[in-house]
Amino acid sequence: MSAEAEFSTQFYENSKRFFSQRVDYATVTALLLYWDENDIGPEEELNTIRELFERDFGFSSLTFPIPTLRAQQELNREISAFVANYSNQVDSLIVVYYAGHGEVNDDGKSIWAAKEKGGSTLLWWKAQQLLYDAVGDVLTILDCCSAALAAKGDKEGGKFEMLGASAKGIRTPEPGKSSFTTILIKHIRRSLKKASQVDVRSLHGELLKDTKLTETPQYADLARNNPRSIVLQPLKPLLHEGFVKKPASFVMLKVSLAEDPTGFRIADWLKTHPPEGITAVSIEALVLRARRLSGLVDQSAFPPGSTLGKLSESAQREILQQLQGLDNVLLSADRFAQGSIMGGEEPVIADAIQAIDQSVEAVCKAVQTPLLLDPQFVEHGPIDQRKSDPAVIAGAEDAISLRQQILNIAAIPDKLEVPRDALHLLPSERDAHGLPTFHRFRNGTLRSEAGSKDILVESFEIEESEDPKDLPDTSSTTVLEVQQVEKMTALLYQTKSASFHILPCIGYIREPLSDSFGFVFERPSGTDPKAEPVALNEMYDRSPVVPLGLRIRLAYELIIGLENFHRVGWVHKSISSHSILFLPRASAAAVGEAPLCVRLRPKANAVADEEASQTVHLASPWIFGFDDSRPDEGTTNMREDHSLNNNIYRHPARWGRPRMRFTKAHDVYSLGIVLLEIAFWKNVLAIADITDPTLDFRRHRLVPEKVRESLAAKCQRRLPHQVGQVLTRAILECLGFEEKTQGMVAYEQHRYFEMNVADGIAKVVGRV
Repeated sequence: MSAEAEFSTQFYENSKRFFSQRVDYATVTALLLYWDENDIGPEEELNTIRELFERDFGFSSLTFPIPTLRAQQELNREISAFVANYSNQVDSLIVVYYAGHGEVNDDGKSIWAAKEKGGSTLLWWKAQQLLYDAVGDVLTILDCCSAALAAKGDKEGGKFEMLGASAKGIRTPEPGKSSFTTILIKHIRRSLKKASQVDVRSLHGELLKDTKLTETPQYADLARNNPRSIVLQPLKPLLHEGFVKKPASFVMLKVSLAEDPTGFRIADWLKTHPPEGITAVSIEALVLRARRLSGLVDQSAFPPGSTLGKLSESAQREILQQLQGLDNVLLSADRFAQGSIMGGEEPVIADAIQAIDQSVEAVCKAVQTPLLLDPQFVEHGPIDQRKSDPAVIAGAEDAISLRQQILNIAAIPDKLEVPRDALHLLPSERDAHGLPTFHRFRNGTLRSEAGSKDILVESFEIEESEDPKDLPDTSSTTVLEVQQVEKMTALLYQTKSASFHILPCIGYIREPLSDSFGFVFERPSGTDPKAEPVALNEMYDRSPVVPLGLRIRLAYELIIGLENFHRVGWVHKSISSHSILFLPRASAAAVGEAPLCVRLRPKANAVADEEASQTVHLASPWIFGFDDSRPDEGTTNMREDHSLNNNIYRHPARWGRPRMRFTKAHDVYSLGIVLLEIAFWKNVLAIADITDPTLDFRRHRLVPEKVRESLAAKCQRRLPHQVGQVLTRAILECLGFEEKTQGMVAYEQHRYFEMNVADGIAKVVGRV
């Protein structure tokens, strides 16, 4: 995970409920401790505080009577399990309450005792050390003598606070009307009634004022990681984003940092004293990796023994050139940052951030491309995993992992098949006879012990390869089909960056009734889990007027997606406007996303108001149709297909019965056809003046090469005036890519695509 992604994840996990609902914790669990055999009878007060936690706050609670036999080992085991099970996320709080005897040993450390004299004892200071491993916050409430004795420790993040009945060496009253627990409960309920929450540090202040307490209550901040105290408040369910109050205004802050912070620290800082009106805080831009990459110019990007030091000279020159470009962009941004923020500078800030993002992306591409395609690197093996290695800074780990998976396709993860009974798929539509109709895409839910998640299933049938070399020594077609599906699922399952525009794949399912399979994808947050996906070819009718700037942004996202595919040695084989989908949003677009969203017209057969308010994010296309995908080095399928609807997207040499094996250049040609559609914002068949796409293309008497020439001619004649020279050139380069890159090695071919297709579009994105 990149530094930026890790920062954003930390920030979100530590603040996702706070600003919208002023809730710090998703879970709070209390562990109530007392001695199984004791001489003070704390059980009644323990039940009272348990009722307080469960009924007034909605917390969960556990009770553990400490046994007199092996007390130390049993308590250590209980606390270790408690921390592991209930403090494994940042937005959690665990509370440890103890009622019993407390003492000080000869070393001045805290001891717990079952009885005042003659009972079992244990070293509390040892058990307390286990609480420092908690991921979330920790609060200990100790109703015992010498409660203030607290063992020091190191807690990496979060809070650790203690409330105690008395100071070192001071006795405290036993259970009753004047006990610490009784008075503590009274003040908690009073604060809860007054402010609907209880600040632990403020609670201590109230206890200090209470004259009914015979001894001075103690408070300690054992972690000292955060100026805010722990706040106890009733748990609330996380609100759906549609119920969160919509913002009335925004404030943009520019924060300069002397060192790289963590997302946790920034979230804690912003949560310290927020005004009541703040309902959300998000990270719009973060410049961490840019500074680390820029530093490689001075420190040498190619130190002996490093991953990049093993690359060819031409690859190293390209990386150094991009690093120097990033360094210049950062110097310009630094000069701007020295000045004060004045009115009207927002566009300048946005341009600076965009320039940094583009430069970082250019560096990362320059690093990843030769790592994945340069033959010299393939001979040297895997990437150096040290965080100081330039390749790691450039975020190449996931790409390398995916590339290695493709090269070693036999290494398939276990348990890729999703149990059919774990899925709940929404009902399919019925035909005139009441039978369910086949749908390529279906929405649903995947249930597991960890909870449920919204999913999208893409169904497909496997066609056997005609090449006998592809077939293993078996007569079972079912085995062959499963093996092929598992290979494809293994590729989709691998971690990929968002720029691939592929949804996270969970696994696959079998559909015995329809003799088909289905890839199971996890739906992204913010999309409507019940809305049907919308294919790009549907968009031309359902959103007929789309600004040119948005269409160029869409073209750019698809170009980058295919570039990433090919960089890791993967070919798609079925790129078309039918395999590019958009997922309607669950609610109105956020302010920052609104310019990138378009509204859809309802379908002709839609139920009234069912789709009246649907919008899609045009910069978030998702690529599907992976049932034919394979590694570039793999075998190819030469089966015949004369469907015009399919062949119109294919390279002329792949129409009908293919005359050559499928290559990356054929994917690029298909992309060119899709870009042509985006430029005209109409289906390619309409551009080619073909009215019946269902016929065999031979019945239209179409010559594949003539079709390409006709489309290229229309592109040259009409598009420069409609969409500009940059997009026009990118389309023509894609349509002629096979012929222009013949004889090039993989690295050279990829660089040609970058320079003649991707780079030009990247420069005009957001400027049209």
